[in-house]
Amino acid sequence: MVLPTDLFPRNVVGAVAGLVGFGGAMGGIVFGQLVGYLLDHGFGYGPVFTMAGTFHVVAFLVILITIPVVAPLALGSKLRYQAAL
Repeated sequence: MVLPTDLFPRNVVGAVAGLVGFGGAMGGIVFGQLVGYLLDHGFGYGPVFTMAGTFHVVAFLVILITIPVVAPLALGSKLRYQAAL
């Protein structure tokens, strides 16, 4: 949750953090379903804990690959609004 504040301008950090939270919630739902399936089919907790530990390492590697330099993004204003007279 700290990375969006380093990358995005102040006016969009809340929206980006919301999307990150949404992605985390959806991942939790999918992982919960997957864990239930694995446990129902006799795989045990070993694969579940292995996946849970591996996901953090994979996520860190994805961040390192996709964001090689942590610097603010140059997001200019795409829309220009003018007041109606």
